[in-house]
Amino acid sequence: MSYSFQTPICGGKSNTYAVTQEIIDLAERFRDEVESFHGSPLEKYEVSSHTSQVVSGINYKILVNVAYNVTYEITIYQEDDQEPEFINIELVFTESICG
Repeated sequence: MSYSFQTPICGGKSNTYAVTQEIIDLAERFRDEVESFHGSPLEKYEVSSHTSQVVSGINYKILVNVAYNVTYEITIYQEDDQEPEFINIELVFTESICG
């Protein structure tokens, strides 16, 4: 007998998932931190995908598109029954306008 799903493995990273409202809300909680890193207020703040990693809580890595050629990966950690904590932000994609 085979199953079409995978059981999360502690410490293992998940596949990339489509965006859910829960993930959008989680990313939105840390918009101020992203704007601070970016250096200016953002007109665009669009969550495009995410992964998660089960550790003693859950590490979320969320991709946020903030401009045509700028995407950030924000890392958020949340332990059971605790408030989520902003961990890190990285620029992960910049495409040259000139090609």
